[in-house]
Amino acid sequence: MRAYCTICSAGKRKDPDPLPAIERYTSPRIKKVYELAKDDDVFFFILSGQYGPLLPTDEIPYYDHLLRPEEIRLMGCEVGIFIEKNGITELVLFLPPEEKGEGSSPLVPYRQAIQWGAVAAGGIPVTEKTV
Repeated sequence: MRAYCTICSAGKRKDPDPLPAIERYTSPRIKKVYELAKDDDVFFFILSGQYGPLLPTDEIPYYDHLLRPEEIRLMGCEVGIFIEKNGITELVLFLPPEEKGEGSSPLVPYRQAIQWGAVAAGGIPVTEKTV
């Protein structure tokens, strides 16, 4: 099964009670990828730096945590388990436009965790797109 994935965002609703992930994140990118997945009838999930892979309906509280390099391996394992559990055989990772700099983009750990998870799940292919 093909899946579309995107990473979480710093922009979040600050409601005190848990909200579905698709409502918690305020990023237009996340909403756009979610709509693309619905239009293409493709499985969709969000990679949270705090909670790991999330379905759009998974309820989460407000948080502020950026995935750190030392967390990549553990998060990659969580992603791999999620991929296998959901029967994902191909993954399209939608990322925001890369930040300019010398490899210090805060997106790097998320990309690496997804790649690690894909390898852990049997080496499924991952395609990256910018949105």
